[in-house]
Amino acid sequence: MALLLLMFVQYLREKQIAKLEPCKYTTLKGLYSTRLIDLLPGQWNEVPSCTIHEFELEAAPEYEALSYVWGETENPVQIICNGCILSVTPNLAAALVGIRHKTKVKTLWIDAICINQSNVLERNQQVGIMYRIYQSARNVLIWIGHERKDTRLAFESFRPLGKILIDPTVAFASPSNLATLRLCYERVSSLGTGVWDGLEDVFMRPWFERVWIIQEVVSAKRALLICGSCRIPWRIFSIAAANLFVIAGASHNGQKFDQSMNIGRSARWVGMLGYHGSIFSFLSSVWR
Repeated sequence: MALLLLMFVQYLREKQIAKLEPCKYTTLKGLYSTRLIDLLPGQWNEVPSCTIHEFELEAAPEYEALSYVWGETENPVQIICNGCILSVTPNLAAALVGIRHKTKVKTLWIDAICINQSNVLERNQQVGIMYRIYQSARNVLIWIGHERKDTRLAFESFRPLGKILIDPTVAFASPSNLATLRLCYERVSSLGTGVWDGLEDVFMRPWFERVWIIQEVVSAKRALLICGSCRIPWRIFSIAAANLFVIAGASHNGQKFDQSMNIGRSARWVGMLGYHGSIFSFLSSVWR
């Protein structure tokens, strides 16, 4: 039954956009001009639809900027932009549905839509003002993909951990750090064994491997991490993530919290320690 419903929804989508023309861009007028979209409200089964407008960055209305990965480019998804067809990656299409409001218009900056990707000169010009684009946004929405089996458990662990500060410059063996680490571990473990699987899944998302995330997050006034229907302020998440990697690092270096504290010896966590641990330590210090 569910498969038939999905097939029917796909049929309706294809029928809706079959007669539309491909989207065309006009040349941006100034060096600090950019485009913003108004993402129209809709339900989960409706084709994402938007209108696009050009603004001087300093005169732009309030907007939010999307931070995401393009993902696979095969099998593009068609959306409606200014009444025309625009092809986007499946991950961006999912993000549009995930962040779209049911009743209100959302004004957004999204690179794949707001930049004419076929115009090399424009791409280079927009990359040159990218920092200002994210800095000027009232909020940065970080889309890391759909939620999975234990995603919600992982997000539930972030809030209490995001309120505990660990000093990474203090030796793991110091009494104050060990007590705090035990408290962090107990709070996470109280949610059940699935929480560690959920945490691994979150941190292994491709978004965290992008070099650009540092610029997009550090320049933001505010940021919100989104995974399906799960959401959490970036400030809380980044501190919680930094704490988790301190826990993993302490365990990997021989500290014992109890007999089950072996998460730091997990091959995947040890593999993530170097890059992820340093990134979250830096980003959490910026956002404290």
